[in-house]
Amino acid sequence: MKHALSAAAIVVLAGFMFVLGELSGLARYKWWILGHYGWAVAGALGVTFVILAGLLYRMSLLFPLVHMGRKLTHVDHQISSADSVFKNLTIPTEES
Repeated sequence: MKHALSAAAIVVLAGFMFVLGELSGLARYKWWILGHYGWAVAGALGVTFVILAGLLYRMSLLFPLVHMGRKLTHVDHQISSADSVFKNLTIPTEES
């Protein structure tokens, strides 16, 4: 869950900074805009963060990569063991 929250925070912050860069022409009106629309902007950012965090969390549940290292180690041990199923899959060598 913390990875989804971190990723959502990074995406929302990057998007917010991009929008602020594009709206630099409105810099002299920032106090008026924040006074009138500050709660709406904060609410929209909050809702966007929650939706994005939920989406990223759901995607992390669909693609579980938590124990991937342990699974790959298990496969490696299974391949290199003496009773391996894969011992007949060696590359044939040419005999002269």
